[in-house]
Amino acid sequence: MQVMEALRGAQGGEATANIARTFGMTLQQVEAALAALVPEVGRVVERNTLSRGGVADLVAALGDPRYQQTLSDPAALNSPATQAAGVELLQQMLGDKDKSRALAARAAASSGLGEALIKQLLPYVLPMIIAAIAKSGSGALGDILSKFPGMAGGPASVPRGPSTARPAPSMTPRQGQSPLPLPGEHTPLGGDNPYSDLSDTIRNGGAVASGLPGLIRSILGGLLGFQSGGVISWILRFVVLRWGWPILRTILGGLLGGRR
Repeated sequence: MQVMEALRGAQGGEATANIARTFGMTLQQVEAALAALVPEVGRVVERNTLSRGGVADLVAALGDPRYQQTLSDPAALNSPATQAAGVELLQQMLGDKDKSRALAARAAASSGLGEALIKQLLPYVLPMIIAAIAKSGSGALGDILSKFPGMAGGPASVPRGPSTARPAPSMTPRQGQSPLPLPGEHTPLGGDNPYSDLSDTIRNGGAVASGLPGLIRSILGGLLGFQSGGVISWILRFVVLRWGWPILRTILGGLLGGRR
């Protein structure tokens, strides 16, 4: 799996060894933990990409420089800033502490590791997994960016440099609302996040963005191994990335017009 390879190659190829040293684990335990957590994260991504807001949140997360830094900086594994960013990401992706606990329990069962250890790892490793997904899919996402006016010259890869971290959101529930943000409620990052405009475009909807959620779900599904629409989805992605939206709209218009 591309994502696992990106994780193993992170931090100059020393990521698994650095995780082992930081958390007092063996290399075999780290491999088992990652092998259990990546599919669990994939299931969360699959669920969240069923809504436009969930796709927008994920696109913003894929470009978040705080997560990207974990792939290059071993010190991030022992950083309170990484932990805070990881807790925020858990809240954004799962929206419920019980779901986070359930994910940790499933990963513990499949890896043979203790649930307490998985819970300790999650806030540090989840940002690394998201950054690894972004690295693996950066070429396809860059192709999407290049198709939109004002987004031309999309990055071939997302930046990894340090960035000023935003504070984690308050854990205090607002009156009449859930104590944790649900997928789609997250406000995308701006600044040096290369995908902030793409996230905004998806979130705002409209004719231009109508095909983007399914397209991005297809890309992520290919990386994480979940179904994303089969042959039809692949054809739509191929047409959009190679020839652009005008041709796709013409094809769809002809198909829909023929059914009237």
